[in-house]
This record gives sequence, structure tokens and C-alpha cells, in this order.
Amino acid sequence: MAKKYIPKNKKKIVASTEPTPEKKSGKISVNYIQLSSQFSAPVIQINQGDTYVKFGENNVFPYYLIDLFRTSGLHRSIIERKVKMILGDGIAYEDGTKLDLIPANKHESIQDVIEKCAYDLELNGGYYLQVIWERGGTKIAEMYHMPFELMRVGLPNEVGHIEKYYYWTKPDQRIEQWSNINEYKEFDAFNLSKKGKPQILFTKKYSPGNKYYGASSYEGSLLDIQTYAEISNYNNSNLHNNFAPGFSIFFRGPEPDSDQKGEIIKQLKNKYSGSDNSGKPMVFFLDSEQEAPEINVMDVSNLGKQFEQLIQTIKENIVISHEIPRQVVGLETAGSLGNSKEMLEASLMFKTDYIMPEQNTLLKGFNMINTINGAENLQFINPNPSMLMFAVADLLKILTPNELRNFLGREDIEGGDKILEETTTNTVGGTDD
Repeated sequence: MAKKYIPKNKKKIVASTEPTPEKKSGKISVNYIQLSSQFSAPVIQINQGDTYVKFGENNVFPYYLIDLFRTSGLHRSIIERKVKMILGDGIAYEDGTKLDLIPANKHESIQDVIEKCAYDLELNGGYYLQVIWERGGTKIAEMYHMPFELMRVGLPNEVGHIEKYYYWTKPDQRIEQWSNINEYKEFDAFNLSKKGKPQILFTKKYSPGNKYYGASSYEGSLLDIQTYAEISNYNNSNLHNNFAPGFSIFFRGPEPDSDQKGEIIKQLKNKYSGSDNSGKPMVFFLDSEQEAPEINVMDVSNLGKQFEQLIQTIKENIVISHEIPRQVVGLETAGSLGNSKEMLEASLMFKTDYIMPEQNTLLKGFNMINTINGAENLQFINPNPSMLMFAVADLLKILTPNELRNFLGREDIEGGDKILEETTTNTVGGTDD
């Protein structure tokens, strides 16, 4: 067999089993880990083939609002204050008859249902009622509160009207992502032309750009409310983790490929992201060929002062978005004496500008039902403003001594049924005789 000819100016190429050394560029790869997620105003999604209108990311926006209500003390106290002021001293017919014991259904009074709807209105910007017609369809026999977070709005018809609503049939399970339509119960929207089956009456506050679900008054400060809660959680976590500050990490040795870098960052993010993990120590397990990562502690000695300034700004934003005066919330106002008269005046202004319109919105659905049933409209019994906000000289012009004494818990006196201002004017004027 003839030998293969190899030119003299050519060298025979032999496959090598040794890996080719990887050239290093000398560049430093910097990656940032997002330690917490942010949530803002909901995105309304309608996709082809959908049966209902999705509400926010993963269709669970109402649960996000519930979480904020539970974790932010200031936000929760404002919601609670609003609901109490809206409910007032109860409800009554327009003729003054109170409705404490009037049933709304087999288990609850109208007062009970209205209270639940008040929370939904302030938390979400609307409320749902399930109405059940009597046989024959002449009157509504029962009404039930439907939790806002468990309801979804059906797609509009060709003229933009909502004909269906959907209810999550497993209320004891938190909905992480609504996907299986078989898990819902379908209801017809409230319609006077179809009175056989139970229907859903949805009442919401109008808000531009919120065609399907409405909007809460505080929607503009969602990030502020979340930040307020996260700062408290961050400080609490640092307290339990020995106040360990932030850090930067440098990995030594051979540079990993892009997939390995991504996996390292993913593990760090999953393990240490969020305010719950602030200040926790990091642990690395290395084989013999790896060098220990270098961890440098960052100086955050003034972080407390930064948080203090940030919290003041956040409080202002939350209070403003809720449309509630600082005095009503209990926050101090610069240059104000903070006396009871100022607080009463602020409460009266808030009642006129915010509470009474909210009461009208809350009773809108209930009064629609009363109109169908031939009953009088409902109204809230609002407590009278305290006499403490008025000067005594002004009160003497409109009240009798006995009325003033009764307010102070004293008994009537003889001749105390006439307003002193009128008596004084007549006496001073005299006669021409």
C-alpha cells in the first residue's frame, strides 16, 4: 500500500485531547438582582377566546388590594375610618323607620349586607349583590353580598352591555391564577326582562378608563402603600437578623458561561429577594476547584434617616389619595394647634365632600331594589356635628338654655325653653310708652 503524500510545507494536523484555553476579555460582568417586585394600577386584559374580563396580572388584582389592607397600618386605619363614617348610626327609610332587624336574606339583615358592601366599595370601588326574585317575578325576595375578589365581569356584548358575571366556586381557596372556566358559576346580569334565575347587580363608582371594574379612590398611591408596608417589614426583618446591611458579591475563579451565571443569579434572587429576607446571612458550598466568593458589606449607616424622610412623603401621598384630612386620620399638621375644634371642622368637611357622596353610591343598588319592591328609599342616619365646634355665643342664638343643659347632661330649668338672644333683644328694645 502506497504511503499518503504530505507536502513538505504542510504539517500533519493531529486532533488534540487537551481543551483550548479560553481567552479572557478582562471585562467585569455586573448583574443586578431585583430584590422585590412592584405592583401598580391593574391591567385589564381581554384576549380572543376569553369568557370574562381579566383583572390585573394573573387576574388576581383584588387579592393584592386585600394584602395591602392587611399589611399597611395607615392604609387600613383610613379604610376603617371611612367605613365607620359611611355607616353612621345605621340606616332607615326616608320616613325615619330604622332597619336594624329587616332581613336581606335567610341569614343576614340589610344592615349586615350593607356593611360588607361598604368595605368592598372603599377597598375596590364597587360591590356585587346577588338578587333572587320571587316566583312570578314581581318583587325581589332576597339579596346576598358577593365578595368582590371572587367575582369577574363577563365580556360585553356587541353594544357594550355586560350580560354575564362569574363567581369562583371555591371561596376557601385563594386564587393564584384564574384559568379554569369550569371552576366558575355563571350568573346573569341584573335584567328586568329576565327574572327567573338569580342575578348579579354590580354597583361601582365611575372612573375614567375603568369601564369594567371601577376604581378605588386611593389607586394613585398603590406603590406608596406597598412601600410603607415593605419598609416596616424590612426594619422588622433587620431587627431579627442582627441589622446586617446590604452587600456586593464577587465570584473568583474561571468565569462561568451565561447559563451558569443566570442560574447563580436566579438562586440568589429566589433565596434572598424581598423585605422578608433583609439582613439574612448568605451561605455558599464550594468544591475544591472553586474559590470562595468575596462579599463586601455596603455602608448604609444613614439608611434609617432616609427611611424616616421617605415615610413622611409616603404618608402625605397616601392621605392625599384617600381624600381625607390629616386631622381625621390623627396626623399632625405643621403650624396647627391640633385642637378638637380643628379636628371637628375637618371631619365635617370630609363628611360633606366625601362621606355623603359615598353613602349615595353605596345605597344606589339597594334603593334600586326598594323601588322595584315598592318600598321607600333608604338613607343613612348621620350623627349631628358636636356642639363643641361652635362658639357659645353662636349657640345661644339658636338654642334654648334647656337644650344646652340637656347636651351637658343637666336637667331642665323653669323658663329655659326660650332662646336667650330673642329675650335679650326684646328687653333691650323696650317700648315707646
